[in-house]
Amino acid sequence: MQDATAATVEDEDLPARTSRLDRRRAAAAGCPEVASEAGHPSPAPSAPDRILLSGYARTRLFCTFATMAPILLSGLVVSAWLPAASIVVWTAVALCAHALLAVLCLCFRGPNPIETRLWASLFVFAELLCGLSWAGLLILLSPERGIDPAVPQLAVMLFVVAAGTTFAAALPAAATAATAPVALTMVALLAQRHAPLYLVLAFLAIGTEILFLSLSQRLHRSMRNGLSHRAEQARLAGQLAAARAASKQSLRIADEANLARSRFLASVNHELRTPLNAILGFSELMKNEVLGPMQNGTYRDYAGDIHASGSHLLSLIDEVLDFSGLEAGRYELDEAPVDLGEIVVACEMSVATRVRQRAQRLTIEIEPNLPKLRADPRGIRQIALNLLSNANKFAPAEGEIIVRVGWTAGGGQYVSVSDNGPGIPATEIPTILSPFGRGETSIRMAEPGIGIGLPIAVAITALHGGTFELSSTSGEGTTALACFPRSRVLVQDPATPAATEDNVLLWRSAS
Repeated sequence: MQDATAATVEDEDLPARTSRLDRRRAAAAGCPEVASEAGHPSPAPSAPDRILLSGYARTRLFCTFATMAPILLSGLVVSAWLPAASIVVWTAVALCAHALLAVLCLCFRGPNPIETRLWASLFVFAELLCGLSWAGLLILLSPERGIDPAVPQLAVMLFVVAAGTTFAAALPAAATAATAPVALTMVALLAQRHAPLYLVLAFLAIGTEILFLSLSQRLHRSMRNGLSHRAEQARLAGQLAAARAASKQSLRIADEANLARSRFLASVNHELRTPLNAILGFSELMKNEVLGPMQNGTYRDYAGDIHASGSHLLSLIDEVLDFSGLEAGRYELDEAPVDLGEIVVACEMSVATRVRQRAQRLTIEIEPNLPKLRADPRGIRQIALNLLSNANKFAPAEGEIIVRVGWTAGGGQYVSVSDNGPGIPATEIPTILSPFGRGETSIRMAEPGIGIGLPIAVAITALHGGTFELSSTSGEGTTALACFPRSRVLVQDPATPAATEDNVLLWRSAS
């Protein structure tokens, strides 16, 4: 009974809990593949009945002494009114009936139980015999014996009804079989006496039987509902374990694939850089005519094109390797004091040639007396260079690019790059910030690149504990903003002044 009663709960909210259980079952039914992977098939319809019947047998076997002791006690009490022979016969019959029930419960606990329905019928029959034995005691205590047995009869009936409905709650038919003979016998004996008091007691006996049977049914429903919840939890636990195992397997496969990719990239990096360095070196010698003038100027121009294309290819290789390290979480910051303004100016020199080729105007505004940052110089340079390169690509010919470096409102520092290009629709910004994502504008303009410059800038900024924002208006331009937290500023400026026209170093205006 302990296994069965452990699942019993107060079920005033039984409809609500049942509906929740139905919803979980419906959700699970919508994922049959998960159930099959978990290896937990749906239990057979008789499984709850089997468990409840097993709980009933354990309870009855455990309470054998609690039911047989009252038989002996009742025989001792009624010996004051009944002949000894009648008491001995009734006691023997009652003990035999309860012993038969105990033997059946003991046999049911064996390793090879018979069909559930057959065992349930046997238990009901044994309970009926027990109930009839108690009904026999009520008959023996009839008024014909010259006594008024109403009080002892009611006491016996209440004990049998309470014990029977409680101990046999897991098997409602057995509870009815154990208590109905006693209750009906009590009603019949009281009704025969025709006195108003006894008629009232008869109705009370009927009401008591109905009340205890309804409580037994309610307890049975609680047990069954509890078992359903336990089965559902076990099934969901199995599915969760299977999903966790599948997740670990997928993670292991992903780690292996990531390791293989890293090895491949390292190998490709070595294999590509070796001939590429030679190409860059020889093409630079040729375009600069280090070994002597070239007779054909077209060849010299071709050598310059080769060097430019090789340099672009080398930058793409570096970006792919950096992004691979960032994605795998193996990018480590080599922190050192960094002057954000100096790095921006150095990066401007790297794109100055392309800016002049497109007749663009590039302006750098740096707030004075900015302290240094504790940051990765290479990473900060890559952020600034990527932002400048993007602005150079998408700003129109004779367009304008503005770079600003200064204080944030929270005492940190920022670098922003704005252009007056075609802008980016708001719906495309998530795509552009995703790895290898390119917007319609870049595709339409056929600008070179593989779409990882901004994701690299976002990732490196995040590694520094900063934030990256990309704002744009179609037809007006785009602004990329990388902010670094106050904790990375090596010398805190108590004023942290805002940028104004008088408080800005106008570093360069190239056109």
